Amino acid sequence: MTQQIKPTQSQKSTDPYQDSSRKESTHCHVHIEPGAKIDFVDDLRHKYETSQTDEKTYKDKQLFWTKIAAGLLLLTAGFTYWQGHSSQQSADAAARAADAAKGANDLAQLSNRAWLGPGRPFVNYSRLPKKGEKLPLVGDRFNVTVPFANTGKTPALLLGFTPRE
Repeated sequence: MTQQIKPTQSQKSTDPYQDSSRKESTHCHVHIEPGAKIDFVDDLRHKYETSQTDEKTYKDKQLFWTKIAAGLLLLTAGFTYWQGHSSQQSADAAARAADAAKGANDLAQLSNRAWLGPGRPFVNYSRLPKKGEKLPLVGDRFNVTVPFANTGKTPALLLGFTPRE
């Protein structure tokens, strides 16, 4: 068995709950003379006002830079819109120029090609008609000659004709 040693009154226990002989009051009464000023309250008030002023200054700076960032963002958005609109106009102009160039190329090809046009046809009969007789009669042979003329800027060369039966 171990023996516990009780501290003497001159020795103090490290556990405040074991020392039953010593009880401290949690209530303190302070008497202040009239007209006396408590520095503690003024000091707390001063610290609070300083803190509020510092916080307001910080929030004002933050608001200022937020406004600057928003303005720059709007400026960037406007510039981007202008750039896109200008690019679209350039693309539309390029498409119109390409269409005009294609139309000019087609016109140039049409104006330089060989154009052939039929002239007045000639009919040749194998026999001369008798008085009051209408030609051609059934079984008569005749030839039809149709002349063609070059009407384009470029002459038509190496023409051929294959009749269909």
